[in-house]
Amino acid sequence: MFAKLSDFLWARLAAFIGARPALVDSLINTARRNHYLDIKGPDGSIYMERDWLMPRWMLRRDEDGDLRPRDWVPFGARIQHICRPDMDRHKHDHPCNYRTIVLRNYYVEQMQDGTRHRRKAGDTARAACTHWHTIETVGAGGVWTLFITGRKKQEWGFNVDGKKVHWKEYTKAGEVLPAGLRQNPEVRRVELAHTHGFYGDQSVIAQEPKSIADVATQFVSFVLLGIALAMYLQAPLWVIVVGAGASGILVLAVCFYLLLDSITQVEGLGPLVDDEEGAESA
Repeated sequence: MFAKLSDFLWARLAAFIGARPALVDSLINTARRNHYLDIKGPDGSIYMERDWLMPRWMLRRDEDGDLRPRDWVPFGARIQHICRPDMDRHKHDHPCNYRTIVLRNYYVEQMQDGTRHRRKAGDTARAACTHWHTIETVGAGGVWTLFITGRKKQEWGFNVDGKKVHWKEYTKAGEVLPAGLRQNPEVRRVELAHTHGFYGDQSVIAQEPKSIADVATQFVSFVLLGIALAMYLQAPLWVIVVGAGASGILVLAVCFYLLLDSITQVEGLGPLVDDEEGAESA
């Protein structure tokens, strides 16, 4: 019940943002004030540009001088400009559960079972950290997304023949392909299919049992985005304050309900075994 309601609200918010280019520009420009670490390929070209869409007081400098959320902040929100497809031979997972909202352009991702999804501006999807995928193609000029994460749950890596390989070991082995080899005929077939409709589920990628922290993270992230939209639309201060307060009460009520309900819940399967220790967040 809650998951369906949450997905419905996120879908409405994503569609609202994606249909307003001026709002997208505002979000991108705001995030540029808090630049994060860019991800580069072996040839030095930029694969992904990343900026924090979070207040500066929620961020800190780590030992390398890069901005990251403070320890007490239970979520992260980044604007990501994915400039090209993934170059890796194998699919990867993530250190955190996450939700993504496509702000501009599109991308095609391939799942572990081989299915593909084309996600365009205004689409949103959520996934568990144990979800394996790869970005197979992106629109010309790259795709812009809002990437919202929960707390770190695991080290991330690549699925090599059913075994999880830590990202550091994987990159040491040079397991990458030139970007041009990723543009295969199957991807083109998927793109053509989208001229007549959707290709697969556009809202839910993979799920795992919800914890109280996961639910609270989703609600807090949604509340913060709502506040940002209200400020952008120049809503009166009392509307913002009352809305934030009411949402906070709702968060507490939902967390209390899940606390009572969690006693009877059965945990799902965990991630593949990872022998490596200590990795940076993707």
